[in-house]
Amino acid sequence: ILITTTPYFLNWVYRDIVLGAKRGDPQITSVAWKSIDSPFFPPAEYENRRRTMSEEEFNRRYNAEWRQAANLIFADFYPERHVINPRPIDYQAEEVFCGVDFGFNPNPTVFLWIAKNKDGVYTVFDEYIKTNRTAYENAEVLLERNKKYNCRMNYCDPTAIEERNELISAGVKNVVGDKTSRNVGIDRMIALLKTDKLQIFSTVKGLPEEMERYHLKDPTRDGEYKEVPVKVDDHS
Repeated sequence: ILITTTPYFLNWVYRDIVLGAKRGDPQITSVAWKSIDSPFFPPAEYENRRRTMSEEEFNRRYNAEWRQAANLIFADFYPERHVINPRPIDYQAEEVFCGVDFGFNPNPTVFLWIAKNKDGVYTVFDEYIKTNRTAYENAEVLLERNKKYNCRMNYCDPTAIEERNELISAGVKNVVGDKTSRNVGIDRMIALLKTDKLQIFSTVKGLPEEMERYHLKDPTRDGEYKEVPVKVDDHS
């Protein structure tokens, strides 16, 4: 398989292919070159782009450098640091809980199971991401895995009152939906990332991909960023 791309974000291509090649995977070869390395690319255009674009954007688009976008919310998320190989989870000693976001179509229902150990490290070790499933179909999965993982609490979208009641009716216990500021939650996650206290199993795919794309609205004409996330790529 041949893939050609501009390195827009530190996404799955970076995580699985570029880093895979750096780790020495014999089945992967990753090659990068600047636009100016091509004899067919006009040097004058290259220099014009350098003068008129931000350094970050220019280096991504014309120098093939993998960099975080300026308006990413989780710019402190680095797959090579925060995505780990699965390890045994002690479901009795570690505090296991589940994060719940409701959906049907096109938005999925998402369950994330997270274990917190005695050192305050949070490990996201399992996920469930499905569309077109009824509340009771989703609840069956939640009940089964909660029992397996000794899950102590289910934290749900606080605005989805009816959906939470459906889970309760299906027999799911310890369902809460306390309202917390989105920005406070984002700040807490950034703090965990900066201190390497948030880990994600490599088998969990949805969360890393969304963290790599979750971003603020475009800057205003005066260059200021609005502190409002774009309402996409936010289910996990």
